[in-house]
Amino acid sequence: MSQIAKSIQEFGFNDPIAVDENMEVIEGCGRLRAALKLGLEKVPVIVLIGMTSEEKTAYSIIHNKLTMDTGFDQEKLREEIMSIKSINMEDFNFDTYESFFEEDAVKYVVTVNNEVFDMLSGFLKENNIKFKVSKK
Repeated sequence: MSQIAKSIQEFGFNDPIAVDENMEVIEGCGRLRAALKLGLEKVPVIVLIGMTSEEKTAYSIIHNKLTMDTGFDQEKLREEIMSIKSINMEDFNFDTYESFFEEDAVKYVVTVNNEVFDMLSGFLKENNIKFKVSKK
């Protein structure tokens, strides 16, 4: 929920909560909890009229599943995330250098002298690139 609240603070409340004609939440419980946490007095709502109880349940489950299953073009996503400098994407659980791209990770083993090591490690640190050093 804290990631949802952070998103609302950063970008605004851009995804309405779906309710039925009795104002019972069908989908958007996380956004509603985040709004309450932020002390918001008003949130956007879309009213879905005429759905049966079974349809409401199915819609809620399907909506969340489809959101999770949309997938990404991993290469394009990596480029886009790497281009974002003013927003900390790790606040939204995007570890831009390691775990998010783990399946696409390429590891290099490089042997360098101390001067090159100092220069390379300085560059990596300045650009917030995580790296590991192993001594042999």
